[in-house]
Amino acid sequence: MNKHVVILLSLFLCACGGGGSMNSQPQTAFPQATEQDISGFTEVSTRVIHLTQQAGGAPVFGEGGAQGSVMSSYTSGLAEVSSFNTSFDGERFVLELNRQDNSSSIVDTETASYAVGVNLTPEQNLLSNRDAVQGHALSTTGSAQTVIGTFIEWEDNDFTNYLAGGYWIHADPATSGVEFGAFVDGPEYDQVITVPASGRATYTGRSAGFFMGTYGVGTPYPEGTIEAGEFQGVFTMFADFDTGMVSGQVRDVDFTYKSLLFPGAQAQEDRVTTRTGYSLDMAATPFNSAGQFFGNDITLSHEFISFVEAGGSWAGRFSEVDDANGFPRAVAGVHRGFGRTARGSTALFVGAHYGATEQYE
Repeated sequence: MNKHVVILLSLFLCACGGGGSMNSQPQTAFPQATEQDISGFTEVSTRVIHLTQQAGGAPVFGEGGAQGSVMSSYTSGLAEVSSFNTSFDGERFVLELNRQDNSSSIVDTETASYAVGVNLTPEQNLLSNRDAVQGHALSTTGSAQTVIGTFIEWEDNDFTNYLAGGYWIHADPATSGVEFGAFVDGPEYDQVITVPASGRATYTGRSAGFFMGTYGVGTPYPEGTIEAGEFQGVFTMFADFDTGMVSGQVRDVDFTYKSLLFPGAQAQEDRVTTRTGYSLDMAATPFNSAGQFFGNDITLSHEFISFVEAGGSWAGRFSEVDDANGFPRAVAGVHRGFGRTARGSTALFVGAHYGATEQYE
């Protein structure tokens, strides 16, 4: 195994800070543990960053639980992901990625090389008032490794009524294949729905995933410095059922963990949550009769950085459960935003989003 690939993928295996008390019926798929020491990352980061401006294929919308809910992936040297599926029963979480050439990658916490999580109580999960876990896992198959970061919540003590969202990175040095993507899956989003004919609703929630970037000339870091880690932000979506359009935004973007790799392979880590100044704006896009939407007009911006090129895409779908006003009570999906400055700096955010009109009863 190429040790540099191991180091890169291990970058994302830090337990999220904080932590909650154990649930009345605690999950055991992601045991609580201390953060793993990480020492840097190298050439795989550069290859992933080269995918920053790749348009990527259309999102995959699964039906009936066979493929999951919403997924978007970006690939180099591997066949495109054509479907995916997750399962969760409290003791085990599985993410299966299936590609067009019939190959697959599976992260199974029961057999993973590494799995760790932080439990959240309903009081700490203000969006839906449900038990949850923030988890990371690493799976190794031959020369290939797949790492995931995910947030999973479930209803009462029914682990099978869950929502899982997050990201993955897959790298195989034997084939030079690199892949990354984001996913959201849960039974509340599996079925086709009938959307309301009129009215407006606002969905507020969270955005989270991973970011990567490079520093060009004229920055506080040497040219060629690579940065990567995890982020979180506040997600808001506006739905106009009269016009059949949705728009969204991600604000208050924080880095919850980051690592810098300087030219010459010297690395520096930062586990302190910091506000970044980044935001993502998702322009109005139509949703179809099944409550699904996909837009290519998304803009990454920064309060102190001017991008000469910025873009991205987002996709999502409404929940099949209604709120007190008869609107779908929640929305879930994936997003990607990138930017490039005139002096060669780049930034890439890939993650999942989730919002609701009201706290779940």
